[in-house]
Amino acid sequence: MSAEQQKTRLLQFYTDLRQRIGATAEAGEQGGFKEEIFTGIILDEYLSSTGDTENARECCDVKENSAGHKMHKINGYALSESYENLDLFVTIYKGFDEPQRIGREEVTTAFNQCRRFLNDAFKGYWQQMGESAPAFDFAKEVCHNRQSLVRANLFLLTDGECTIEPPKPDRLDNTELLLTYRIVDINYLARIDQGEPEPIVIDFEKRMAKTLPCLAIPTASDQYETYLAAVPGDVLANIYEEYGARLLEMNVRSFLQFTVGTNKGIRQTILKEPALFLAYNIGIAATADAVELTADRRAIKSLTGLQIVNGGQTTASIFYTQRKDKADVSQIFVQMKLSVIKTRDDVGTIVNNISRYANTQNKVSESDLSANNPFHIEFEKLSRTVWTTIPGQTQQTHWFYERARAQYKNALAREFSVTNKKRFELQNPRKQLFVKEDLAKYINVWNELPWFVVRGSQKNFAEFGKSLKVKDLKPTTVFFEDTIAKAILFRTAEEVYGRQPRAIGDLRYVTVPYTLAWLSKTLAGKLDLFKIWKRQQLSEAMRTVLYDLMVAVEQAVKASATGALYGEWAKKEDCWKHIRSQQFTLGITAIKSDLIDPTKPIIRQQMTDDDMETAQQKATAVWLCSVPAIIWDQIAEWGRITEKLTFNQRNMAAGVAHEIRKNSTLAPDKLKTQEISGGELILEKIMAEAPQLLQNMPDEIVFPSEDLSVQPPVFELTMDVIRRAIAFDKSRKVLKIPSHVFLKEIGEGKRTLNDTNRGAIQKLVSTLSKWGFQPTQTH
Repeated sequence: MSAEQQKTRLLQFYTDLRQRIGATAEAGEQGGFKEEIFTGIILDEYLSSTGDTENARECCDVKENSAGHKMHKINGYALSESYENLDLFVTIYKGFDEPQRIGREEVTTAFNQCRRFLNDAFKGYWQQMGESAPAFDFAKEVCHNRQSLVRANLFLLTDGECTIEPPKPDRLDNTELLLTYRIVDINYLARIDQGEPEPIVIDFEKRMAKTLPCLAIPTASDQYETYLAAVPGDVLANIYEEYGARLLEMNVRSFLQFTVGTNKGIRQTILKEPALFLAYNIGIAATADAVELTADRRAIKSLTGLQIVNGGQTTASIFYTQRKDKADVSQIFVQMKLSVIKTRDDVGTIVNNISRYANTQNKVSESDLSANNPFHIEFEKLSRTVWTTIPGQTQQTHWFYERARAQYKNALAREFSVTNKKRFELQNPRKQLFVKEDLAKYINVWNELPWFVVRGSQKNFAEFGKSLKVKDLKPTTVFFEDTIAKAILFRTAEEVYGRQPRAIGDLRYVTVPYTLAWLSKTLAGKLDLFKIWKRQQLSEAMRTVLYDLMVAVEQAVKASATGALYGEWAKKEDCWKHIRSQQFTLGITAIKSDLIDPTKPIIRQQMTDDDMETAQQKATAVWLCSVPAIIWDQIAEWGRITEKLTFNQRNMAAGVAHEIRKNSTLAPDKLKTQEISGGELILEKIMAEAPQLLQNMPDEIVFPSEDLSVQPPVFELTMDVIRRAIAFDKSRKVLKIPSHVFLKEIGEGKRTLNDTNRGAIQKLVSTLSKWGFQPTQTH
């Protein structure tokens, strides 16, 4: 991709993000402070998906001196359950029309403010705060557990562009706490959005002052290469220290602490029998995008895109044993089986299978590998076929379920013209996009499991996966509609709760799930979820009831904590047992119209498998017919010239073109099943191998006049006419590929404009004129 294309993509991403933040602020959905909204989006949707952090929370705390200067500042945090790892986030949000440059002074100031918060927290800053302060619970937690902390990662989040290198790792003042620094700017966020996060690059020559000896293992596969190596413990610990959770992004579990038997064994072996570590430990399985070997192919110089797929427990245990026990891990070695995946398309499948088959240290349940679970596949199908209409609007929409990351973006990319992209976004609004973790949250709350929801998205999703395995649930249309109603309930409750300073309190992530779980228990199936689905919103009465309930629930959670920190107390089932038993005031009369009327039973239609198959086929047919007939002609010609489409595929492309020309808007209904499935495969091949055929596709095709009385224009054939004809055909794609190439070579002077060629060019330009080209146009 050229630098200009990268700049255009970056600006588009930036503009979309800024508009989304502005719309959210204007709607008042999350308090209206753009810096907080930006922080929340980045933590929830970007850094969590890449493994940069886990269960991070947006939480702003600013301390100023008497002159109004900021002494410390944070915008969010994430604290591991073991209290060994801490992430702190500080934000620089500009919000200008284009990304701004972030200079060294701003970077230094932001990191210093973040660092000073940590210093203050260690010194008991929570005692100076009011209990209602958003960061009170967190500051108190950090202070009480400061001896357990091993590492703190300081992140600078910004919507600007920053080329400044972050500070080198160091120690917090007068402590052994390791501090690392990361800058997450708009370029990094755009790469995540495009599915291209910055890869981890390990240069063993620089890190070890020597290469890493390895043994290449012959394989009969063209998908990957395999190498075996023994990695020194201190090198592995050093890599983990620098990259942390990012190194385990594709690992199916995070560090399980030393409470797991295997991890205790790893620690004991390091401390008591380091020489036997290689014999006792099964080692790690890792993947990489690329490997640089020495000339004799006997040692690894560097790795790009390193990920530890299996062995995260081993890696983290070595690091924490080194840090907490001051153990010398330089004399232990860890066996590494390295798979270098040759194509990105194979990464997901191969990594999943490595996780499934190679993990023997701690059993990986099927719920950990759930993207391909039949439940999620069926739920995804429903999200693409079930339509909803908001009362008062004619546009039907989908609630778009992302079973795997970037499905929405990839689906949007399949729309080849501006008009089609706009239509897709209207039919699949971004505000109705949700992911697997969201789905688990909505369902588990209504199933009265709020303490799992509070524990964070990964633990809650794992619990949800277990329940799916037990129930063997197959989603239906009714299940899908009710789930979306629960999503509307959850999202509306978050909106009603608000954000600081216009919020009920500082425990939204606790109060919302506990309130909805209590409501589910109390109403016991009487709430009319189908009515919420049909309206696509809650009644004002229900919003009022939710507000009053959340005020009462938050007070009850805090009152019952009895010395414990509110957030930690809410992660326990005992907290739910206490809240569940409370008799909060519920205005049943006010929400009577929101409840099921037992005298008027609702009859709801179920969509059968055949119905879904038909709907999916229709959607695919509409997609195929969004490509103009003339482009299908070009595809058939491309397939003939390159021999990359079979004879039958070329005929099929020509057949689709014929139906589009003959039937216009009715074409999707006229395509046969074989043409639909075959046409989809053809377009996917074109997208992969000849995307230029689909670029600059006209939104509307003006077909040539069939009026025989219309005569070709008389014109003088000049190089200006030829160059404009080339540009016109590049946009409209009227001519067949050889004709366009011939025209282009004349325009570039690669062919002579002799009498024979002049006659041929005259005919081509005359053909283009029937499609709207004006050879006599003057400039």
